[in-house]
Amino acid sequence: PLQLEIILAESYLKVTNNYQPKSSTEPSGNVGLANLNKRYELLAGKGIEINKGGTYFEVKVPILQ
Repeated sequence: PLQLEIILAESYLKVTNNYQPKSSTEPSGNVGLANLNKRYELLAGKGIEINKGGTYFEVKVPILQ
C-alpha cells in the first residue's frame, strides 16, 4: 500500500511517499513533474525539489505568497 506523508513547513509543502516503481514496461515522460517545475520557476523564481531514495520519493513545492 502507498504510504503518504504531507508536511507544511515555513517555505514549502513536502509530499513524501514510499517508493513504488511502476511494473509497466511503458516509459514515463515525467511530464507532470517537469510541467509543475516550470510553472513554479515562472511564478516563484525557483523550482520544485525532487528527491528519490532507496525507499522513498519526495517532492518539495515552494509556498507562494
